[in-house]
Amino acid sequence: MRSTRFIVERLVVDGRDLGVHGCSLVVARSDPRPGEPGPVDWEVIATTRPGPRLPRAPVQVEIRTAEGRTLAGAALVVRSDGHGHVLRGGGPLAGFASTELDDPPPRPS
Repeated sequence: MRSTRFIVERLVVDGRDLGVHGCSLVVARSDPRPGEPGPVDWEVIATTRPGPRLPRAPVQVEIRTAEGRTLAGAALVVRSDGHGHVLRGGGPLAGFASTELDDPPPRPS
């Protein structure tokens, strides 16, 4: 399993900015066999300003990371109480390449 984590500065769900207080995006890939990358999975865990609960349904997500990257994709709301939210990616994450989870090339000696 290979993974990376991003700090999220802005989280927009179905066109609505949720106003994050703390939010992270975890992107992971399990490689079933060496040299054969598996699918990329991703999840957002957010604490936001109080607001309405998100329905447990498919949504469109736009993410801006602390590094200034914009990532987007379809997700499913797993849990939402109006202040804490868990969204699981339901497909590709635009702006993120699976190869970002590959081992870095060896350094020249």
